[in-house]
Amino acid sequence: MARRKNNNDDGSNEAFDNAIEALAKGTGFQLGIKSKVLTARRKVKTPIEVLNILLGGGLPFGTVAQSYGPPKVGKSTWLYQMMGIFQKQYPEGIAVIIDSEASADNERITFLGVDTSRVLRLPASSIEAGFLALMKMLENKANSEELKDVPVFVIWDTISKGLAQDNSTQSRMNAQDRARIIKNYMSPVMAEIEKHDFILGLLNQVIYTTDSYGNRKMDSGGGIALKHDVHFSTRLTPAQDTWDGNFLVRRASRLDIDKSKIGPEIGNIPMILDITEGGIIDEV
Repeated sequence: MARRKNNNDDGSNEAFDNAIEALAKGTGFQLGIKSKVLTARRKVKTPIEVLNILLGGGLPFGTVAQSYGPPKVGKSTWLYQMMGIFQKQYPEGIAVIIDSEASADNERITFLGVDTSRVLRLPASSIEAGFLALMKMLENKANSEELKDVPVFVIWDTISKGLAQDNSTQSRMNAQDRARIIKNYMSPVMAEIEKHDFILGLLNQVIYTTDSYGNRKMDSGGGIALKHDVHFSTRLTPAQDTWDGNFLVRRASRLDIDKSKIGPEIGNIPMILDITEGGIIDEV
């Protein structure tokens, strides 16, 4: 004779519910239907409309997103313009800049749509100081009912250019040393960010490496650490410049999504910078 199910009023099975609760007690596990999944969260629109369509509305909170490439291809524009969009979408949201290079120019980022009067800025003196401030901010958010539902958008400009805390190591610090420091901090930070309405955008310069066959390869300046400890990575490369006499009027870059836990990996997305409008990204 079949065992009779002991169902609750809502149709769920009481024995199963009790078993799940007992098994998960003290572990932090949750039923998938109750968990905060990245693709089901509120999102921030990107500066490219076609990408918003592909991502189901934009970049979700709980995401660590890297933007990297050589100089003057629009990687900073990409993240700062998204920060401006974030402020318009979420007026109650808080924008934050960790400014490792002291390069966050007020006029420039204002032109990209960021209200700098509503931005917290940390002139980080070292990689470690930046991470410690970031972890403290996440701790404050986790422990405050007032901050629980407040969305936060952080740009780290530029994480791969940060210095080590120990000044004696500066002269011999290379990309591998920097990558190791970043990786030690990124793993716990990434796990904590996933719990909150929080986006961390990492700006990264590039380095060039040569393989055993002599092929030149572009990689992120943070090294191997940022290949794994991110949810979303966009690589920007130059495509074509348009000149009017001696004046640059349009710069076309190519955007490749080379890592994504929130959607498909896609290449050759055109990103047009209208220089006549101060270098902002043409959203269409």
